[in-house]
Amino acid sequence: METPVSTQWIDQYLGISDIDNPSFEEVRNFMILWNLFESLLFQGSYSNLKAIHKSQSLQLDKQLITDTITYFRNRYIANNATTPYYANLRLRHNDNEPLIKDVLLGKINNESETVLAIIIIIYRYRNNLFHGNKAVVSWIAQKDNFIHANRFLIACLESK
Repeated sequence: METPVSTQWIDQYLGISDIDNPSFEEVRNFMILWNLFESLLFQGSYSNLKAIHKSQSLQLDKQLITDTITYFRNRYIANNATTPYYANLRLRHNDNEPLIKDVLLGKINNESETVLAIIIIIYRYRNNLFHGNKAVVSWIAQKDNFIHANRFLIACLESK
């Protein structure tokens, strides 16, 4: 099968040779899943305020919540303090950073607040990806982030 012109252009422009690498599939899938998530669950306009209400009504598998928050805790917390990866989330003032930190540190274990923290972290992935805060070539290293985010988004979409 012939490589699409857009793939050839991206490969050449970025100086990489494997934009069609399967590792990029999770990023592509994330873009599609986030679009569906925002469209179907937030009527096309995500906000953290809407996410508060949505986090209270989603019926998600408890094991999925546990697996997702455990992954995020392992990535963003070490020795009861945040890791450098945490700063790279680029949380903003309206992202409720105190809640995110308390959930990641295990100080808050309430299910709806945990779900909200997960949604906001995934939202930061979306913003950092779409606003150019992550270099395209670094996306391969983000594969596990997108795998966990994608599983969670799928569960939310199935729960709606």
